Amino acid sequence: MKRLILLCLTLLTTINVHAQTDLDVSPTPQQIMQLGRGTANTLDWHPDGYVMAVGGNLGIWLYDDNLADLAHFEEVGDVLQLAWSPNGEMLATFNRDGTLQVWSVALAPYRLTFHKSRSFKPDDYVILDSAWSPDSQKLAVTVKTGGQILDVMTSETLVVIPELIYAVTWNLDGTQIAGMVDLGDEMGYQVRVWNAANGELVNTYTSSDPNLFWSDIEWSPDGSILVGLTSLPATLHAWNVTTGELLNDVNFSADLSAYFDMWWVNEGQQLVTVSRYVTPPGGSTLQVWDTTTWAEVDRKYRPGDDFRDIAKHPNAEEWGLLTWDGQIMTWGLQASEPLQTRSVYSQPARLLAWSPDNHNLATAGYSSASIDIWDVATIPQPEAQRAIDPLRGWEVDGLRWSENSDTLIGILSIPQITAPGAYPTAFIVQWDAQTGEYIGTIHETPGYVAHDDSENYLTHYIWSDDFTRVVTEMSEQPLTISTVGTESDFFSPDEEITTIDSVDYPSKIIWSPDNTMLAIITRDPQGETSAWVYDAETGKLVNRLRPTFFTTLYDLTWSPDSTMVAIAGSRGIAGSGETEYRLDVLEVDPSSNEAAHITTVLDANTTFYHAWHPESHAIAVTTSQGIGIYPIESSLIGVDATPIATILDVRAFALAWSSDGRWLAGGHEDGTVRVWDVTRENR
Repeated sequence: MKRLILLCLTLLTTINVHAQTDLDVSPTPQQIMQLGRGTANTLDWHPDGYVMAVGGNLGIWLYDDNLADLAHFEEVGDVLQLAWSPNGEMLATFNRDGTLQVWSVALAPYRLTFHKSRSFKPDDYVILDSAWSPDSQKLAVTVKTGGQILDVMTSETLVVIPELIYAVTWNLDGTQIAGMVDLGDEMGYQVRVWNAANGELVNTYTSSDPNLFWSDIEWSPDGSILVGLTSLPATLHAWNVTTGELLNDVNFSADLSAYFDMWWVNEGQQLVTVSRYVTPPGGSTLQVWDTTTWAEVDRKYRPGDDFRDIAKHPNAEEWGLLTWDGQIMTWGLQASEPLQTRSVYSQPARLLAWSPDNHNLATAGYSSASIDIWDVATIPQPEAQRAIDPLRGWEVDGLRWSENSDTLIGILSIPQITAPGAYPTAFIVQWDAQTGEYIGTIHETPGYVAHDDSENYLTHYIWSDDFTRVVTEMSEQPLTISTVGTESDFFSPDEEITTIDSVDYPSKIIWSPDNTMLAIITRDPQGETSAWVYDAETGKLVNRLRPTFFTTLYDLTWSPDSTMVAIAGSRGIAGSGETEYRLDVLEVDPSSNEAAHITTVLDANTTFYHAWHPESHAIAVTTSQGIGIYPIESSLIGVDATPIATILDVRAFALAWSSDGRWLAGGHEDGTVRVWDVTRENR
C-alpha cells in the first residue's frame, strides 16, 4: 500500500514515529504544563466584604476585593457550591461527589481546617440549594429527596421536610424556614414556611399560576414581607407574612428569563433583582424596586453578563459575578461598567490550535466569549492573553493561525435564530497573538431564514485552510466550490469551480490540507450516515469511506499529508446497554472505488476525539483508559489497534499536536489544558 509506513510496536523500547528526524515517542508521556485554573462554578463574599471565595473543579481560590490572589486550596476537591457562614468563621462546600464539607477558616494567614463532612446517597447526588442559619449553627439543604436541617457541629440531621424542593431561606431570628413545594397538578409550585425546630407547617403562600418555578425566596429585613421570584416568566411576588395576603405580582418583562437573585437595600426600602435572559441569550437585567409601591425605580440591561453565579457584597451596593466563560466581575448599583474584572477560569477547551512556530497555543470552548492565547515558551509558568469574541452569543467553530504566527483567526457561526429576517451567518475575525487585541472582521456573509414553512435555510460556508476556496452549502442544493473573492469583497464566494451533488444531505464537510479534495459525512432521511471523498477540481467521487462495521458517523479528519482520512462513529452493542466507539483510518485510493483500510481503534462508552501527528505517522485518540497514541500501520480488519503509548486517567474533549510533533495538548474536563512531552529529548 503506497505511502504506508510500518512501525514496530513495543512498550519497552523507543518507537520511531518521525522517520526523517528520528523523533522518539515514549510509552509514558510526561505532563509538562497545566494551563488555567479550570472551570469555576460558584462564588460567595465573606461577611467582612474583603474576601471572595470562588469554587470550581480544582478547589477553592480566595481573592481580595480587587480580585487579587490570596490563597488556593486544592484539597477541597471539585466544588459545585459554597457558602460562608454568617459569622465568617466557616465555609460550607458542596462537591460533585455528593459530599457536604464544613471548613473552619483562618484569615491572614489564610488556612482551611477540615471540620465535618456529610455524604449523601447517590439519589441525593446534587445539593440543589442551601442556607446557613443566622447563628451559623445549622445548615438547611435541599436534595432530590427533600429538605433537611443539619447540625453543623455533628453533621446530623435535625429536621426532615420531604416536601421542601428548592429556594430554602431562613427568617432573621432563625425560627422559620421558607421554600418551594409541589402541591400537585391543581396547585402546582407554591411557597411554604415551616417551624425550623420541628418541621411543622406554619403557612402556605400562593400565586394564581401553578406553573411557576420559584427560583429565589427572601424575607424582608424586618421579617414582615416574604418575596418570591419565579423563572420563565420572570415574576416578582410579595406577601404579608402574617396574613398571607399577596401584596404584589409584577411581571419583569415579556422576554423569557431565569436564574434569579435578589437582595434588599436602604434598610428594606428597596429590592434589587437580577435575571438572566433566555431569549435572547447572553444578557442580564438588574432592576431596583420601591418596596412600598412596588414600582420599578431603576433598570440596567447588560448584554454581556451571561452569568453562572452571583453573590451580593455585604454592603448591598455591590455584587460579584461569575460568567460562563470564566470571568470574575464586581459591579456597583451606580456603575455603568464593572468595577473589577479578571479572566482566570475557562470552560473545558474543545478547540486547540498550535501556532506554526510552536510558541503559542490558542484554546477555546465552542460557545466561549473569549479565547486564551498561551505563551508556552514561558515554561514552567505559561502566560496567557485573553482574546475577546466581539460577537457574544456566537459559536467559535475553528481557530487558525497565520503562517508567521502573528495573527490568530477565528471562524464564528450563529448557533440559533430567534426571529425571522436577515442575519450574518459567517464571520472570520482576527486577533493579535501578542496582545489578544481584536483586529477586525475579514469576512461577513449575510443569510436569510424563514419561519413560514418555506424551508429556507441558512447558507453554510466552509473555507479551505489557506482561504483560497470555499464550499457553499444551501438547503438541498448541490455543494458549490468557488474561488474566494477579492480583498474588497472579503472572503465571499467568487468564481464557481465545480459542484458536487452528494448522495445525501452533508452533515460535515472537511477540506484536505492540500485543498484538492473534500471529505464529507452525509445523512439520509432515515438518519443513516456515510462518508465520501470528492475531487475539489471536478466534483467527481474519488472514494467511499467505509467503516469496518456499521456505525453512525459523527466526525472525520484528514491526515496532514492529505493521503488518509480518519472516521469516527458509534453504535449500540446489542443486549449490553453499552455503546461501541470505532475510529477507522483509511487510505484514499483514486484507482479504486473504496478507500483502503489501514487500522481501527475500538472502545466502549467514551466519545472519540482524535488528532493526527503532524507527519501523519501516528494518531492520538481519547479512550476510556485515557489518551492512546496509535501507529498508522496495516492491521487485519476486525482487529483493533494497540497503542504505542497511553496517558492514563485523562478525560479530554480535544487534542492537538504541536507543529513539530514534540508536544500533545488536551482540553481536560476540569477546564484546564494539559500538555505532555511525547519525546525523550528533555528527560
